[in-house]
Amino acid sequence: MATPQLAPSPKRALIARRVLVLALAVALGLVLQELLRQRLDAIARLAERDLLAARAELALVLRVVGTLVLGVTGALGVTIAYQMRRMRSARERFGAGLGVALFVLSAVALAMFWYAAAVLAACRAGVQGA
Repeated sequence: MATPQLAPSPKRALIARRVLVLALAVALGLVLQELLRQRLDAIARLAERDLLAARAELALVLRVVGTLVLGVTGALGVTIAYQMRRMRSARERFGAGLGVALFVLSAVALAMFWYAAAVLAACRAGVQGA
């Protein structure tokens, strides 16, 4: 008796695409984590020779990583709020509110990252002759 072949359903294809996107996101995250670790190790070695230069490098890393991560998060919040803009049910309004909150909190966190980077770059503590 032959086993019937199951035709791929659109739902299976959608799930397969989502799993693929998730796997790619995880792989990208792991690669970026390794690059960041290497960069931070280089900054630690630089700090042994030149503390001010190391602080400037770390401030740059804070600005770049904060802008990338929180920029994507803020864009996601805008997208969520935009997609929910015409909905009238309480559930969709709640989703739109979450999107706006995500955007606002990402913007605040980004400002805090940039402030921390500015303070770090301006700090002269521990530097001889300062």
